[in-house]
Amino acid sequence: MFKKIHIISKPNDFTSEKTAGQVIKCLKSLNCEITQEIQKAQLVIVVAGDGTLLNTARKFINNDIPILGINLGRLGFLVDVSIENMLVALDEVIAGDFIEEKRTALNCIVEQESLVAINDVVIHKHNSMRMIEFEIYVNNKFVNRQRSDGLIISTPTGSTAYSLSSGGPIMHPNLQAISLVSICPHTLSHRPIVLPDDSQIEIKFVDIPDNHAQVVIDGQTAIDVNIESHIKLQKHTNYMTLLHPKTYDYFEVVRTKLKWGEKL
Repeated sequence: MFKKIHIISKPNDFTSEKTAGQVIKCLKSLNCEITQEIQKAQLVIVVAGDGTLLNTARKFINNDIPILGINLGRLGFLVDVSIENMLVALDEVIAGDFIEEKRTALNCIVEQESLVAINDVVIHKHNSMRMIEFEIYVNNKFVNRQRSDGLIISTPTGSTAYSLSSGGPIMHPNLQAISLVSICPHTLSHRPIVLPDDSQIEIKFVDIPDNHAQVVIDGQTAIDVNIESHIKLQKHTNYMTLLHPKTYDYFEVVRTKLKWGEKL
């Protein structure tokens, strides 16, 4: 099913590069072509961790190319093919035997720059112990004004990341939803809100200590903002397409990652 494949490994990482070499050898034995041009690829294989996969998905989201993740260490939510099962999984995926998922992404406009987020957009105070104050609007309707350390706007994919540690809900990746989760709000009645994913979200600042805050995309890209900055978010027009082995079970991944049922 896939003949032209692009491989991405973690730069300057021996294990990643060695494993990528094994992947290339396996793919060539399956009569696949390894291409360096992403535009010509029918499949992208990421040999690294979730962070590298997120970066890859943001970079190539407009190319509409599916991504398969091979995990090098700790269990990943996104890179879920183990090295031990790698060769079998590659054989099955190349033959067309896999599970495909379309994951929602966000488009964030800040400081006249348009950015893509797969997990989340985090607005937070920076270099200050004081809270920031801001207003939230959804579809041009006022939602609330709050003082807090910040706000997490999360996709279902990102609901098991920073959002979860801040008390947000776990959302199944097939949900068409976006969550708003406050970070340490001054008023405890500010609870997580789950919105339809076609919502238009806008954040307006009221007070920022030293006029310095940040917007962080997927925990990887940070942009400085000030009290005059307006932040607008909506669902991206394209999706991240993930491929999983046919044995993939989302709830098994969640159970294992979050250690449900284990003695503490």
